[in-house]
Amino acid sequence: MLAKHAEEYRIENNQIRPHEALAWNRPKEVHLGLASPTVPTLQTTETLPTP
Repeated sequence: MLAKHAEEYRIENNQIRPHEALAWNRPKEVHLGLASPTVPTLQTTETLPTP
């Protein structure tokens, strides 16, 4: 059970959760060269005011 929990944490930490130290990119993306550790690539949605 502990090994399962540790594996789930590792997956979340490296593949799902963006890291501030990597310009809000995920470690796996930086490691694979899909993202730069200095350029943020977070996708944000713009909230426009309603009339």
